[in-house]
Amino acid sequence: MIGLDIGTDDQPLSRAEAELARSEGRGGPQDVLLAIHGEIDTSTRDRVYAALEAAQFAAELHIDIDSCGGQPGAAIDIYAAIISYPAITKTAVIRNAESAALLIAMAADHRCAVPGARITLHRAAGEPEPGLRWTADMHAASADFLNWLDTEMARLLAIRTGTPGEAFETEMQSEDSSSLVWCLDNRVIHEIRDIK
Repeated sequence: MIGLDIGTDDQPLSRAEAELARSEGRGGPQDVLLAIHGEIDTSTRDRVYAALEAAQFAAELHIDIDSCGGQPGAAIDIYAAIISYPAITKTAVIRNAESAALLIAMAADHRCAVPGARITLHRAAGEPEPGLRWTADMHAASADFLNWLDTEMARLLAIRTGTPGEAFETEMQSEDSSSLVWCLDNRVIHEIRDIK
């Protein structure tokens, strides 16, 4: 079965190289800040790649998220880049993480939501391309892909939080934002704190 490459925190070669570079004083900046603001698209992905490349061996990665989501493919690419980045600590401050933005937040090892943050986990959706004639087969294939995406998102959330995937599958049924208490109880976030 094809699955999202959810990565692990256990990347010995990259982490070892980063530790060596830091110990030799050639690690570059000590920390890097990724601002994920607005709609997520390929330009967001490219900015993230450039920032990580410019600070290859930073010990701390901070992610500031204020996004209503966007393109799932770009979010998956950003998640993969963050999860494989060899920082010692990866933290996310969530101001709003809706839809695909939540996937990016899950790459952080510590996730903090500000009071009043919107965290929205919902089923994937898509629209037919304008001007194309969509047959029943095309609709069926699209539905299969969207169902696969939902299953993979629930699986990833379960792996990153330790909460059973069924909890996320149930929460996805709503288009409403999840309560911060629910997010805390299910380890989507680790704390709620006012951060400027």
